[in-house]
Amino acid sequence: MFERFSTASRRVVVEAEAEARRLDHGFIGTEHLALALAGEAAAGSRANDLLIGSGIDADELREAVRATIGAGHPVAVQSMTATKTSDVAATVRQAICRTEAPISSMAGS
Repeated sequence: MFERFSTASRRVVVEAEAEARRLDHGFIGTEHLALALAGEAAAGSRANDLLIGSGIDADELREAVRATIGAGHPVAVQSMTATKTSDVAATVRQAICRTEAPISSMAGS
């Protein structure tokens, strides 16, 4: 599945894994993808521009994830697993389908 991802998309998934590790989570979920998209790994992307333009701060978002989900237990590198790849792909497809206007026009005038 990841071979179909662009280099930038792969970089975001790798950063999502790093975010999960920072929080000691043994999974990669949408919260980790959001953190990666709000961070430097996605700088210049439409998603990053939208998040930053909306006032989202990666550090504050990380703390909100920690407060909501909590910190996990440290996991070994080999045991880190992604949320089912098909679930991630489905989430991305749904997000794309729900976008009715270009991101630039959604940001306001």
